[in-house]
Amino acid sequence: MGERIGVCRRFRPTRQEMNQTMKYVGVDVHKHSFQAAIVDETGKCLDEFRLRNNREGIQRLVDRTGCYDGFTAVVESSANYWTKLFDILQEKGISIKLPKAS
Repeated sequence: MGERIGVCRRFRPTRQEMNQTMKYVGVDVHKHSFQAAIVDETGKCLDEFRLRNNREGIQRLVDRTGCYDGFTAVVESSANYWTKLFDILQEKGISIKLPKAS
């Protein structure tokens, strides 16, 4: 078991857990940073972290999610802070969903 981070208990999933189910990376984008959580299709939180909202931070997001086979990024599309993240993920061929902002 890992340390408690918000509502997510971080742990090291087994290779089978990493590849067994669909994974989603939810991203809450802010002006200077973004909060990301990796969850499986059952809603189980696998990891949660905060990174800077710049090219290096986005690359770290891609690197950190690289161990998971096939994931979809669900990116909050409020203000215009999400566009850089969207563009870079799209360049890397990552599936992206933009939920309707309320």
